[in-house]
Amino acid sequence: MKNHQVSRKDGMGISIVFALILHFSLCTHVDAQSCGTNFPSGGTQGGSYASGGSAKYMTTLAERRTSVQKSWNMISLPVITADCDKRALFPTATSEAFCYNSGGYMISDTLHPGNGYWLRFDTAQVVNLWGFELTLSRVPVSDGWAMIGSISVPLPVSDITSDPPGLIVSNLFGYNNGYFSLSYLDTVMPGKAYWVKAHAPGTLILSATNSAGATVMNQIKIVASNEMPPSPPGDPDLDNGLPKTYALAQAYPNPFNPTTTIKYELPTQSRVSIIIYNLLGQVVQTLAGDIELAGYKQVQWNASNFASGVYFYRLEATSVTNPSKTFTSVKKMILLK
Repeated sequence: MKNHQVSRKDGMGISIVFALILHFSLCTHVDAQSCGTNFPSGGTQGGSYASGGSAKYMTTLAERRTSVQKSWNMISLPVITADCDKRALFPTATSEAFCYNSGGYMISDTLHPGNGYWLRFDTAQVVNLWGFELTLSRVPVSDGWAMIGSISVPLPVSDITSDPPGLIVSNLFGYNNGYFSLSYLDTVMPGKAYWVKAHAPGTLILSATNSAGATVMNQIKIVASNEMPPSPPGDPDLDNGLPKTYALAQAYPNPFNPTTTIKYELPTQSRVSIIIYNLLGQVVQTLAGDIELAGYKQVQWNASNFASGVYFYRLEATSVTNPSKTFTSVKKMILLK
């Protein structure tokens, strides 16, 4: 298939430089709907994320080209752009931009450095992005899966460090019509995004200055497992990529020891309850009990403190906008120690 070139604008004259300066604070202060980090500007040499991360960028303007495939792509911003609106950055995308937070996908109208996003395209093409070079990205992560972005230069996975040092994480996963894993010998590429699962809260540090390699003490510690990242957000032809109906999936793995993941789908903002029961029908643990936005969701159950046996998990969901629309489903899982 022949690629198509998509260029924001040719030429980087004085007018574009002025546009970057004039719009920079507007772009970098826009709320990303609580999905990951914001990037408030902090001068020509650096800035900090509202949620605790930070970044540094060069004052020289640069172009970065990112190849995207037909269908879903995991993308990020490898430069600090003047306009962080999804429609301006990726006008040929055929879906909303989806970020990941608190166990589920959310639509994000604005894109920010450090975060990863899902976007869908109808044809393979090359997207050109202009902006300030991004040389350092500090991305806060919690205990669980996160989509992280890239910086302006290729970065070996072995050069990713963390705070605290030696944060234990899964393999990184990229996407190209299916997931592929990255080892220490692989490279994080500009413009791409990657899944990673942290085993504790911390900050991942992607720095262009680690050219000599990160020290072993500061490196992330990759512990491989059989667990795969969440699936792409779904078919964008159905409700802009959101689920069309309520659904509760079978826990995976099952049987399990000691943790398993429960995935579920919400077509609309809903009041959600997920409760674990034992064979006697007694409540063992409540995993969710709040209002959640529409999207593809998941929670983990850590059964380290419970005995082997058969357990049941029950999802109850009620639409906030239409309380008559409810959903209840119960499934079985087995804990084997």
